[in-house]
Amino acid sequence: MAVSHFFENLIQIYSPSYQEAEILDYIEKELKKRNVELLVRSSGGIIARLKATDDHFPAIFFNAHVDTASNGKKPKLKEEDGVYSSETGFLGADDKAGAACMLELIDTLQANPSAKHGTLEFIFSTQEEVGMLGAKMLDLSVLTARFGYSLDAPGEVGTFQLFGETHLVLDFTIIQDFKKSRISAINVARSVIHKLKQVHFPQSMTHEVKEFKGTTDSLGSETVFIQMEFAGFMPLEEIMPYLEEVKQVFFESGIKYDVEILGESHVTYPGFSITERNHSVVLLKQALRRLKWPVREVQYSGGSDASVFNERGLTTVLLSVGYQNPHSEEEQISKSSLETLVELILAIALSGENLEEAISFSKNV
Repeated sequence: MAVSHFFENLIQIYSPSYQEAEILDYIEKELKKRNVELLVRSSGGIIARLKATDDHFPAIFFNAHVDTASNGKKPKLKEEDGVYSSETGFLGADDKAGAACMLELIDTLQANPSAKHGTLEFIFSTQEEVGMLGAKMLDLSVLTARFGYSLDAPGEVGTFQLFGETHLVLDFTIIQDFKKSRISAINVARSVIHKLKQVHFPQSMTHEVKEFKGTTDSLGSETVFIQMEFAGFMPLEEIMPYLEEVKQVFFESGIKYDVEILGESHVTYPGFSITERNHSVVLLKQALRRLKWPVREVQYSGGSDASVFNERGLTTVLLSVGYQNPHSEEEQISKSSLETLVELILAIALSGENLEEAISFSKNV
């Protein structure tokens, strides 16, 4: 089955976050038809394994998520001049393109039993679009592979990302009791936001107020809720001092104006950084040389399953898939991008012979 057929079949199955059962059934059926070992089937997704044909190759994994962002409309697939789009709703190439390419890789290798490769594991995750919940829930202890590739970034196929953004949310609630304080909660909030302008954030870090709302009770007391988001290509430990400074501004204002301030912080997704000499990067570059493609590293904002897997101890390089305008009705992807991505992950699977020797050589050069 060609990768385009897998892609078309996956797109026909509507699978917004939390509604992935049908698409997991489809993937499980396709895997069983090919006698691929099923390791996990849970609410977090599916993990499957294709056995090695040569022990001189490393075990690696590939990942894609099967849920899609949605505006509530089911996609109606359209193909014109070799480009897929949707007449209604979001296409869902993010990330059904990655899932389709993983299925096609299995077909390609099984059609060529003489091809040499190591153990290949496939992670089809759920609920990525709502905070990478599937990747967080999956039992990764079943994996043999300690590194792999997440097929889930926009941009031209062949580009890749070794750095991931850290993203955090701070929630503050300002509670003003009219009996204690004559300063309204809304005025306290305005004062805090004005003072926050004095905090000197690094250029590599972004911050914004995402939500600002308030209520007043029958006695005139006010409650204001403020949600702030912070992101940056920095380790969590480097971001935390700036967050502590923000918290201090809030809590000092609470003392000054005699209002209660509650604060909570949440790491949406952690950042990651992968070195050039990591197995995952060395293997990727060997595959690119095999294909005679240039080495092109890119950097995109946002989180992915790669963020979670890296935090959980599995080195995961983020690969570009080729889709454009994700999370919109203008989303599209070309057939050629799908075919090219299959070429790349096939080259990765076939390029790992004696990887340890290649890494040792690079260290000594």
